[in-house]
Amino acid sequence: MNKFPKQSGKYGKIFKSIRKIGLVFPLVFFALSIARIQGTNSLFTDEATISGSTFSAGYWIPDLTMAVLPANPDGENGFYKTTPCVTLAADIQGETNGITIFYEFSDDGDPISSGTIYEGICVPIPDGNPTHFQAQAVNDENPDWKSNIVSQDFKVNTSSSFKAGDVIINEVMWMGSKDTGSPSDDGPNDQWIELKNVSGRDLHLKGLFLTFKNNATGEEDRLAEIGNNRIVKDGEYFLISHFGKSNSAINVQRDDTMINFDYSDFQIKLYADDTKSLLIDTAGGGSGEPTKGNEAEFYSMERNDTPGEGANYSNWHNCESSSSTSLYWDSGRTERGTPGHDNLSENDPTDNGSKKVKYEEPAPLEDNVTEDIQEGEFEITTDTPELAYNASKSARKKVNIVVSGLSLSKKKWTKVRVNGKIIPILKLRKRGNDTVLLLNLKYKKWEIGKYDLTLYYKNREKQSVTNKKGKVIQKNVWIWKTIVGHEVFSII
Repeated sequence: MNKFPKQSGKYGKIFKSIRKIGLVFPLVFFALSIARIQGTNSLFTDEATISGSTFSAGYWIPDLTMAVLPANPDGENGFYKTTPCVTLAADIQGETNGITIFYEFSDDGDPISSGTIYEGICVPIPDGNPTHFQAQAVNDENPDWKSNIVSQDFKVNTSSSFKAGDVIINEVMWMGSKDTGSPSDDGPNDQWIELKNVSGRDLHLKGLFLTFKNNATGEEDRLAEIGNNRIVKDGEYFLISHFGKSNSAINVQRDDTMINFDYSDFQIKLYADDTKSLLIDTAGGGSGEPTKGNEAEFYSMERNDTPGEGANYSNWHNCESSSSTSLYWDSGRTERGTPGHDNLSENDPTDNGSKKVKYEEPAPLEDNVTEDIQEGEFEITTDTPELAYNASKSARKKVNIVVSGLSLSKKKWTKVRVNGKIIPILKLRKRGNDTVLLLNLKYKKWEIGKYDLTLYYKNREKQSVTNKKGKVIQKNVWIWKTIVGHEVFSII
């Protein structure tokens, strides 16, 4: 805290001020006037008059200014996503000594001088909606000589662990399911939304907040707030549905619940939390019904493999995978969609199976590694066990295989062989203790019959070796291990 230099005598400050404004009074008259004040300067609030002479209060009252960085909110809906920094400055006619600045995060009506003394450095504004900040400067010579209060309400949210694009709205069954009466709650209210973690890291999705456009009011209404705190690994999915599995046409357990949403002017937004300060993703443009997803056939709207901007329907496609019906829907249903699972549609214009994207052809097994066959320790299954014989170049199918009990992490250390051919792996993801592989299976002119699948994966193990000094040490050795799935595929 800085102090004005003390003037000689009790009223030295007042003498100095009088000299500044050039007023000359007989010394005795001035002393008598001061005596009537009885030792206090509290009369000088805005201006004071002594024997017909007016004194401007500006010679005692500090001027206070406030600066904020960033100057304007850098988040959505008027929020700061970066902690605002407030700096304060005060002076009296250019003189900065002898002034104390107080501040507080309150608007309780009590004197600000009971708050915190400003030390001349940045005051960080804490998260809040709003956080009220106010400050006032006081002349050290008299606590009644105070500046006007400067204040501002800040909306701040810096606590979110999410960034825009960390999670995408990957699939929407906006039209619901066919109304067959079985289960009793199917039909247009049987809506669901699938989220996908594309952040490159594992996430807790708890707190994510979804809204939909209310077609009656045009406003954003609350759709769902995620309460499930399970870890969603990179590349995994999170299913939010209106009905549970027993009342829905899908044969998949949901992760969380939601209300129903309008879609005549369809738009869903995903925020980091209910403050709506950070927009994570959007689905739909907010004008008219969705142009992707088939309402007549009840096919879901799926996000392209290269997601793009979700408000643009060119970044979506219809789910046209017939295998999705048997995999994820109740028996007897004809709807298509992959709730909580990988998109299977071959009509995705950005999919790795298209000509726009080259395959990363797996390298052959190295000759200098050991091969260790793990017979019977794991189970390999597929979502497409039967394929019709095809002699054309179009004999290609994206299929999922699940390796139960084995958790792999790197696609480049994993190889698949079927019918003597290395099969390209499009995606690899972990699902609990299992591994799911998406394969691009080319089966042109494969003979009718059953086919085994061989999975190779690279594993690092410690082995005992003897070094040059004759000492036995433990050394890391890369070993190719092999799993054989018998009769995984059939050509019929």
